[in-house]
Amino acid sequence: MYKYLGLHQLIFLVLFVATLPVKANDSKRTVCDKNLALCIDDLTQRIEKTPVASHLWFHRKLNLLDLLFQAQDYPAVLKETNALLSLPSLPHRVEINSLMYKVKMGKLNGDEDLTPYIKRVDDAFSNLTSSAPQSIIDYATFQIYTGDYTKGRALLLELERKFLSHNNYYIKKQIYTILGHLSHRLNDRDATLNYVSLAYDFAHKDVGIHYQLMTSYNVARALHFQGRFDEAKIRLREVIEQASLIKEISYQSLSYLRLAEIANEMNDVEGLRESLNRIETKRFMAHDIELFHKLQKRL
Repeated sequence: MYKYLGLHQLIFLVLFVATLPVKANDSKRTVCDKNLALCIDDLTQRIEKTPVASHLWFHRKLNLLDLLFQAQDYPAVLKETNALLSLPSLPHRVEINSLMYKVKMGKLNGDEDLTPYIKRVDDAFSNLTSSAPQSIIDYATFQIYTGDYTKGRALLLELERKFLSHNNYYIKKQIYTILGHLSHRLNDRDATLNYVSLAYDFAHKDVGIHYQLMTSYNVARALHFQGRFDEAKIRLREVIEQASLIKEISYQSLSYLRLAEIANEMNDVEGLRESLNRIETKRFMAHDIELFHKLQKRL
């Protein structure tokens, strides 16, 4: 029943920079927490009014990449990344983050040799001893795409030890999310469930509705991987309910797709039909669309 499952089976989001600068009136952040699409539209409009290639313009461009990735709008991420990398010169941080996204999108699309980009990122992170915790998390996340899962896990386990007595939930939720994904890639299902559950706990102590939603989904998937179908179904329905409150279509459709998978594995034809009828494939990656059509054929 169990098989090695690919990267797309879990969802993770690690922001390289804060999504929006927090001002005295942080209504912008509230908007981003509750309505990601509106947040992206607002940021796009502000970028258009910002002098091109200024410090603020680059900062907002990186914010936009993070938000688009969070929204799973991967074609837009690739378009923005290619546009940045085509510029004659980039600030170092912008260049490295753009290269990371280039590798991410290349791995997801499976359509190009990424060795030159990976080497440039590795060179930039050749000395991690003085790196900030967020940079270490970013680089450990990058190993999911390079395939060096053991290296990524070692980096985060060391960082975890440093933050055991800290109440920095923003950092901790990221550490455990990525540890969960690395463990998943290493085919360690018990560790996967343990880490994504910790990520869920810390995400719900921190701000950010979308991150909370993502960690809920990841716990559901980890339960599914372990064959704990009833528990997974309960969790997925909770994700659907939470996602509907903030009009987050992607998570609703992905959760219905996973419910359809479970129904298929349980030979529940009616459950399979009901879940498939509720799916909107607009934001699906190619592999999820393929699975959707495969499940449709079972009917």
